[in-house]
Amino acid sequence: MQEFFSVSLILTQHINRQLGKKPGVTLSKVSRYKRGLSFEENNHILLCDLGGTLGIDMEYIAPRNPSITSMNYMGYDFGVFNHQDMSNISHLRRTMSFSNFPWMNCNITHPMTKEPFFGEPYEIYVINGMKLAILGGYAGSFLPESGKKRPTLHVSSLSGSIKRWLRYISDTEDPDY
Repeated sequence: MQEFFSVSLILTQHINRQLGKKPGVTLSKVSRYKRGLSFEENNHILLCDLGGTLGIDMEYIAPRNPSITSMNYMGYDFGVFNHQDMSNISHLRRTMSFSNFPWMNCNITHPMTKEPFFGEPYEIYVINGMKLAILGGYAGSFLPESGKKRPTLHVSSLSGSIKRWLRYISDTEDPDY
């Protein structure tokens, strides 16, 4: 007999150093909300960041991004990028190296090989025996670094990339959702 369960997807975006008790959404409020949901029976929680957290701290000179440290502690499951994060690729790569969760993007690829630039574009989560596939993509505009003959990365069409990766996921992983 199949047991019923629910999945709560908590999304954050543009955290912009909002860690503590400040107006608006902060990581502290997200943490309290997640803790409240975790007491519900058969409720599985996935935490996701939709971008804006990495790029805003470009001038931050400490070795680690405080938002990433907090997100690691809270147990974020995955993240995707937005236009702020893509504004400084070297900073983005350095900051990503400190995160304990994947950053998924199906349409950001290496310019020569067209392979995903930032790791896997999707993750499979198994919840009560059900396979849930989550595919991440970058929907913003991207201007390659000026003055460079060879671009660092390539951003392809989001709709084409999603179709291609959904076919691949369906064929190889056979997800339920």
